[in-house]
Amino acid sequence: MSPVPPAMRTMPLEMTLENQTAVITGGSSGIGAATARRLAAAGADIALLARREERLNELAEELTVEYEAETLTVPTDVRDATAVEAAIEATVERFGGIDVAVANAGLARGSDIESMSTESYRAMMDTNVDGAFFFTRAVLTHLRESTGTIVFVGSFAGEYPRPFNPVYAASKWWIRGFAKSVAAQVGDTGVGVSVVNPSEVRTEFDVEGEQFTDRFEQGEVTEPEEVAEAITFAAAQEYSTIQELDIYRRDKYTGWWIPSKLSEIPMISASCFSIFEVEPPTSRSEQSERVARRGNRHGTTQTGYSDYLTPKQLTTVAATSEI
Repeated sequence: MSPVPPAMRTMPLEMTLENQTAVITGGSSGIGAATARRLAAAGADIALLARREERLNELAEELTVEYEAETLTVPTDVRDATAVEAAIEATVERFGGIDVAVANAGLARGSDIESMSTESYRAMMDTNVDGAFFFTRAVLTHLRESTGTIVFVGSFAGEYPRPFNPVYAASKWWIRGFAKSVAAQVGDTGVGVSVVNPSEVRTEFDVEGEQFTDRFEQGEVTEPEEVAEAITFAAAQEYSTIQELDIYRRDKYTGWWIPSKLSEIPMISASCFSIFEVEPPTSRSEQSERVARRGNRHGTTQTGYSDYLTPKQLTTVAATSEI
């Protein structure tokens, strides 16, 4: 039986944003559109920024009909600093201020560094990094005035070293570092700064020519409505700030453990392996070799002890060893 889509579930938390205004980048689809619906359901008026004007207008009409939200659509390319400034000015002129800002616009291109084109590199950095900076710079003064909250959409890719698309990963590491430093700069003025880090989300997000809506079935990975719920939770805090929220598919950590070097993996005592009747490695090099074999089998350089221990067994080992 298929799981119930998040949008059809009864929302577990009563979060209200009545009489508040939210502005969202990348608001025409995916996480941005789902966030617009959730924030509108919580009572907020919504300003939508994205490049696809037709999509924006369709969503704005939906928000008005379904949630009686006041809306504004501003076709905007976040890579254009002047356009971002103009969009924020239009939002303030329309609604009188801004209480919630969601820096969501982002994209991925290519993967391998040696074959990545300069165009692909620029596309990611211009959108993911520059776009977030331009948006934050434009909106921050208004958030100070409202003691509002800015929520950045980060990523699992910005939390752990990984072999796939280091440039995209680096852009999301930048988002997290930028957000935390912005929090340090404006926290004493009452501005909340949050980061929401999803793993794969079933949206139109394109990786090497394949969208996640095509790659994953419902229930396999995180749905955009789930991320929107996390963003709304962060935005609804009145006095505190939700510094960081991770929202991953449930098996994301399975077999996932990455030392900086295979040679740095500490040896687990033979007595621990004997508990499970598993043959222990005879040397550090053999242990590293087993870990590497597991990574190759999965087509990645992910490493872990699960080549010869189950997750439950690994938990026991962790409790009895220094790993």
